[in-house]
Amino acid sequence: EGKSFGLELEYNQEHGSWQWNINYAWSRILNRTVTSAELMINQGKSFPASFDQPHQLTIQIKKIFTPTYSLSATFTFKSGRPVTIPVSSYGIEELVIQHFSERNGYRLRPYHRLDVGLAANGNQNKTKGVRHSLVFSLYNLYGQKNPYNIFFRRNTANGLDTYKLSVVGTVFPSLTWNILF
Repeated sequence: EGKSFGLELEYNQEHGSWQWNINYAWSRILNRTVTSAELMINQGKSFPASFDQPHQLTIQIKKIFTPTYSLSATFTFKSGRPVTIPVSSYGIEELVIQHFSERNGYRLRPYHRLDVGLAANGNQNKTKGVRHSLVFSLYNLYGQKNPYNIFFRRNTANGLDTYKLSVVGTVFPSLTWNILF
């Protein structure tokens, strides 16, 4: 069984050559197993879905210098994803047994990044022919190492080592050529 609920707010503003957009969403996605006692997860209590991120904030700012050139910046913040982690371990003879938290009972640290882009727009006549633009952008400008997931690997000393996976943990430049016809 699953249920989801939330609220989203957005504010847009244009002032001269500046454009602003602020978007905030609060949402929850909860799951619950309805099955036999042997297959029940979390003793039948609701738990956050793997993609439950209650707080999401996006702030976009754009400065239009001329009809041809513009500069934009986008800041993104999201609550950390829920995860299930081992909270203790014990040994029986040579075997190490892990005891895990409730399903998705912990969260990774929050996700955030800043992207910037410089756009050069070609033919601006919307009634004639092909329009195009060239955009140079920097994704994750300050090189935030946002963890996407957390993994554990077995070791011989104390059971498990923790390591995280960052999808893009550095600045990522890109060049895009858009063609509209």
